[in-house]
Amino acid sequence: MVVLATVDGNDLTWIAADRSLIVTRHGRIIRFTSGDIDVVTAPGSTDPVADGAVAAGDCMRLLDFPKAQLFSVPAQSTLAATGQARVTLLHGEITTRSFTETGISHPLAWEFENHFYLDAETKRVWQSNQNVTPQLPPIKIRVLRPYSGDIA
Repeated sequence: MVVLATVDGNDLTWIAADRSLIVTRHGRIIRFTSGDIDVVTAPGSTDPVADGAVAAGDCMRLLDFPKAQLFSVPAQSTLAATGQARVTLLHGEITTRSFTETGISHPLAWEFENHFYLDAETKRVWQSNQNVTPQLPPIKIRVLRPYSGDIA
């Protein structure tokens, strides 16, 4: 369980009880920090999810691992539409469009698969399963209600 801590434009910062930090942009995890792990999406990435335009196509993210002194590590992936799925929110269930992202980072010898579930009208990602580093299992995010503009 994480709570929304700060909002900076499209970047939402979430904090867990163990002080882990997750920053999302349009539903994509663009930063994750927990213990010895710190991974950040680097400038120069082409990412339709983080750009708020989830659609079938290719993605090239560059990842920085500052604590490991690894920078601009490429992670190539392809997003494919996989149909519809039901997602449960606080106000009930909604039908979403589902996308699967399959990718690889050759320098890390890491293959991954991510899943995104978005509202076809608002383009909001309501649920996702995302791999952020080879050392961790996927992180499942389910937004129970939309950010309303006031976190106080």
